[in-house]
Amino acid sequence: MKIKVTENWVEGNKVVRKQHTVSMMTLFFGSGFAAPFFIVRHQLLKK
Repeated sequence: MKIKVTENWVEGNKVVRKQHTVSMMTLFFGSGFAAPFFIVRHQLLKK
C-alpha cells in the first residue's frame, strides 16, 4: 500500500502549519504582553 503525496497536500499542509505557527506566536507574545497588566490589576484589587 503506497501513500501518494501530491503537491496539493504539501501546499495545504504548509498553510495549516503557517496558521498554527501564527496562532501559537500570538498566544505566546500576547500572554507576555498582558501579564504586567494582570499583575498590576491584582495588586490594585488586593487592597
